[in-house]
Amino acid sequence: MDLFELATQETKILPLEETYFDILRRYWGYPVFRGQQESIIVAILSGKDVLAFLPTGSGKSICYQLPALMRPGLTLVISPLIALMENQVTQCKQRGIPAGALHGGMEYRSQQTVLDQAEHGRIKLLYIAPERLNQDRFLEFLSNIPELYVMVDEAHCISQWGHDFRPAYLQINRIKASRPEVQIAAFTATATPEVGEDISSQLELKDPVVFRESVAKSNLQLIVNKETNKWSEMLDRIQAITGTQIVYVRSRNRAESVSRYLIQRGIKSKAYHAGMPYEQRMQTQNDWISGKTRIIVATTAFGMGIDKADVRQVIHLDIPETLEEYIQEAGRAGRDGAQATAVLLFQDEDIEKNIEHLRDQFPDFTFIRKVYKMIGQYLDVAVGGGDEMKPVDWVGFSV
Repeated sequence: MDLFELATQETKILPLEETYFDILRRYWGYPVFRGQQESIIVAILSGKDVLAFLPTGSGKSICYQLPALMRPGLTLVISPLIALMENQVTQCKQRGIPAGALHGGMEYRSQQTVLDQAEHGRIKLLYIAPERLNQDRFLEFLSNIPELYVMVDEAHCISQWGHDFRPAYLQINRIKASRPEVQIAAFTATATPEVGEDISSQLELKDPVVFRESVAKSNLQLIVNKETNKWSEMLDRIQAITGTQIVYVRSRNRAESVSRYLIQRGIKSKAYHAGMPYEQRMQTQNDWISGKTRIIVATTAFGMGIDKADVRQVIHLDIPETLEEYIQEAGRAGRDGAQATAVLLFQDEDIEKNIEHLRDQFPDFTFIRKVYKMIGQYLDVAVGGGDEMKPVDWVGFSV
């Protein structure tokens, strides 16, 4: 039995031509689905857990927004960034899709209004950050929703961030404590097989249906150049192409300085990074989306989930940390299918800096064994023995 037959049998949906395409045309204006969208939607409507690896620009949001419109209940969308949530909600409302978001930047009254709308079925999609799931009151609220579905956007964050500075991503499966039957679908643009396994494990996916599309885009030209003067080369490439562009850098100060460099040379540009006030970030993002700002100089946080199809060029002035990160960011060019360019400019010292940064992040095995033995000696615990919890005075240990 294929997925469509399974969906038809288990959810008693109408034939494809009377449902999916009607909704697709009505809300998105598209005549057909792209890539594996249709198969993913069918799998979700069949009640299956899903793990989907779809490249940037392939329309991941349709895969969970459309099913939310086809069945009763609330679809909870877990997203890493406030800007991403608000952008998605704005797009939903523009299409007539009832959606709302909860985040810390909202007033209490506004949050209560959204919760009331969700409780009474007046919105179909509720966007939250993973930290919201640390609140027992919110989990209690979810336990009272008759039909609940969970969609995890940018799911690679579970593996890349969840074990580090975003531990709330590891708490998503708390929902299952009160809703063990809840369906979960996870979406990301790129992930290694190991990261995919980690995502599935952390979310406790039940026999997930896995979808994977190639990240290759025939309309996107990838250029990697070693340059003596990267800034001058960046300027020449920006001036050579009309249309919207993104310049990616690795630090907040660098985003500001590169933007000033472009402005001083007559190119309208704005910087975007997490250190800016929220209102300024939103205004900068909206100006870029609307076309008021042609060039944006941004750190890696920029661009996730932003539905801007006409980006003609993405320039990396710094080497990204991972290949997955590079593919995600480069893939934000040419989402409309027209010709676009992704350029990575580097120098030998950039490679050395990245290697040094990796060494700082991941110490070698000899050093790890040494620290492990020293902690065991300090706590009087045999190497490899015991599983008890003991407090550590890190200041005393380091002396």
